[in-house]
Amino acid sequence: MQLALHLMEAAVFQDPAITAEEAIAQVRKAVEGLIEHQGERTSHATCKRCRFPVASVKDPDEDATWVHLDDDYSRGCRAASFGRDGEWDDSLDKQWKAVPA
Repeated sequence: MQLALHLMEAAVFQDPAITAEEAIAQVRKAVEGLIEHQGERTSHATCKRCRFPVASVKDPDEDATWVHLDDDYSRGCRAASFGRDGEWDDSLDKQWKAVPA
């Protein structure tokens, strides 16, 4: 439930004029991507740097890594902004990585 709320907030933040139907479609797409993406999601949060949803991915042979819930599961905040918006958000530092709030 928490993840769905984060995804809805991100959809409305990205496009305040979005319809409920469009927002639900975006949430469904994101959830389907999570299911298909390899690795086990252990927790969800909001990135403390860019305020978009992030998830913890734990692969069997590695420590947990936080990724943004964009189409590419980007680690970097600026890269995730391109995946969401189709253009770079220059207000985000290129060095910023997904970090839970």
